[in-house]
Amino acid sequence: MQLVKAISLLVAIGLTTPMAAGEHPPAPKITPLLKFFESDPNLAWAYGFSTIRDSSQYRTWFFAPAPPAASRLHETIYSASTPIDDMGPLSMSFDAWEVFTGAQPDRYPYDAKSGHPKQFQPMLDHAELMYVGDPSVIKLDSRYYMLYSGQEYPSDDPQHKTFHVYGAESTDGIHWIGQKQMWFGHRPSLLHDGEWIHCWYDTSNGPRYKKSMRTDDIGRFLESGADGVWDKEQQLIGIAQNNIEVIRRGDHFFAVSDGGSPDHVTVDGWYSKDGINFTPYGPIATVSDLPEADRSQWNSLDVPQLFVHGNRCYLMATAKTGHAPKRTYLFSLEFAE
Repeated sequence: MQLVKAISLLVAIGLTTPMAAGEHPPAPKITPLLKFFESDPNLAWAYGFSTIRDSSQYRTWFFAPAPPAASRLHETIYSASTPIDDMGPLSMSFDAWEVFTGAQPDRYPYDAKSGHPKQFQPMLDHAELMYVGDPSVIKLDSRYYMLYSGQEYPSDDPQHKTFHVYGAESTDGIHWIGQKQMWFGHRPSLLHDGEWIHCWYDTSNGPRYKKSMRTDDIGRFLESGADGVWDKEQQLIGIAQNNIEVIRRGDHFFAVSDGGSPDHVTVDGWYSKDGINFTPYGPIATVSDLPEADRSQWNSLDVPQLFVHGNRCYLMATAKTGHAPKRTYLFSLEFAE
């Protein structure tokens, strides 16, 4: 396996800026803050951090190479946490995070610092899949809900090599139950905005879609068939890029995605009143926004993730050279008053 250094991009975004009815929100301003994550030779890559604030800690679910014992599984999902201090997200260097190892199941299980990836214990076991990744996690009351991507092993049928969105539930964010194939697609983005739970997702080179279910039906989260609680998919209008991630900002939705160019040199921003029809901001983060000494090392940004903290939000996106993830930076992105 080619050695790479994994990186993701975190961008702080103000969430509470007032906006007149019908007015398109202004483009945000970006300011670099600090580096978040860099891999070592023992960890080829790690990215796709789905991060939430959970009581007095931050928790994240990410995907990285599967351990050697999982000989058929190429990538899988891990979990980590770090306490919240007075610096908030400014202290989120991944060096301080503890990753679940499974070594002490009766105690607080985040007992391996992120610098020891050989000890990482995967969250999910899918012997029938070659790829498990793209986690998106929400917490309602005391229960965690996750949607993620799974890719089947290739077969003689070229249509068989495809992705599906899978779902699972957990009482602790570590031990997951009900692992189930939900629907065709991948790279899901979950959002709970009060009355509704929404999911946006890709279909490889096909259309992008949104599904929703009422929060009152959360006990049937894993029901995805014709008689399930998820509504019929709605095709997104105006956005064709991969890796869509969405938050609600006041009376509208704010989204990010891979850039529109083939080499993904930007992370693009989007505005929507209904979560279906999207209007572009254009690029909100580019390789040129990285520290000057680092710009020549990377040629793309993709796989953006959004993380809300108080009245601000942070964006994770992977910076790469070719297809190799590299390093993580923290940026501030502020909307104009």
